[in-house]
Amino acid sequence: MAQDRLTVWTDVVRQSQIEAYKALHPEVTIDVQTVAPEEVVSKLQVLMRAKGAIPDLIWMADSNFASRLSTRLSNYLMDISDLIPQATKDNFYNNANRPCTINGKLVCLRNDITPNVIWYNAPLLQDLGKTVPATWEEFEQLSADVAALNQGYVMGSSSYPYTLWVMMMSAGCDMAVPVDGKEDTLKIDLSTEQCLRPARMIDNMIANGTLIPEEPPSPAFVQKAQANKLVMLVAPTWYGEFVVKASYAFAPKQTGIAIPPKWADQTEPMTWSMGGGAWGIWKDTQVRDAALDMLLWLDTSNENAAAAVTMAAYEPASQAWGKGINESGYYANEDPFGTLVESAGYAHPGYSSLRISVDQAISKTFTPILLSGGKLVDALPGIQQELINQAQLNGYTVE
Repeated sequence: MAQDRLTVWTDVVRQSQIEAYKALHPEVTIDVQTVAPEEVVSKLQVLMRAKGAIPDLIWMADSNFASRLSTRLSNYLMDISDLIPQATKDNFYNNANRPCTINGKLVCLRNDITPNVIWYNAPLLQDLGKTVPATWEEFEQLSADVAALNQGYVMGSSSYPYTLWVMMMSAGCDMAVPVDGKEDTLKIDLSTEQCLRPARMIDNMIANGTLIPEEPPSPAFVQKAQANKLVMLVAPTWYGEFVVKASYAFAPKQTGIAIPPKWADQTEPMTWSMGGGAWGIWKDTQVRDAALDMLLWLDTSNENAAAAVTMAAYEPASQAWGKGINESGYYANEDPFGTLVESAGYAHPGYSSLRISVDQAISKTFTPILLSGGKLVDALPGIQQELINQAQLNGYTVE
């Protein structure tokens, strides 16, 4: 009996996961190709036009890849809506598969989730006599209080588009959010109070110096963090392991995790995400069942999640990863993973896959204004127009 043969595209980080699956399934021949994440879409587009050797399963590091590979001209991804058991779908974290849902069709499964949380410097906060803010109003007040000490304390970046995007979405700003029930339709309106309120907060924090021009991964920001000037910042679930621990070199028990803030008039937080990849299957694969089995193992198995580098989107499998986080003893919380789980429940339903780049629109429009001393509030009309232009150019209807 002939073996199934799968061609899989992955990145270097997840190559070991493919090898682990191969060891468990000798009945399947798997050809593995490592492809740089930024080259996946363009290479697939070339292969599909040339009718070349198209992979059966691919890793998509960018949440926007799903939408870019589900167009009339780049129609790669298989609709797996009816192939995934409902019980399996239900076990993914809240809104985890929104970036994999294109015009109502499930075209991939999320591998990991990245809702934003508060990462705070626990001993510094205690020395300052402050507590973790529960609301954005308290967050802004804390920034004013630490700025008044004139010690160079920081709470984030003014030039990092993701930081601004996260804060803007916290109040329900319609910053290129898909409209449910309407194909290829985006709501873009930055003139509402839901957008103005966080923009004013950002402007105030820029003015008092707690949002600095340097980006969080930059050497200058790292230097601030290592000098014990970083009070806290709002960042995704992977920041603790890959930035705070690895780059900022915070000592054990220095880093605390808290759920993201809510606005005072909200009943609960609404937190944006940053990152999180997914696996998808070629719609014309000749080995659908083998590809589907591999996709499910990669995304839902305890074995794979336990060894993963980020928090699994599949809740039961994430427990194995979370156990390692809790047992590491690194974080100040008694149950750091529990905080990440709670925060996942507040994931913004608008975090989805788009054929436009919101972060580029922010950078293109706001950066020149920021450099000239201007305010984000004044940049909102320009950002809105840039988003509308991008959306219409990429075939969206704008409301």
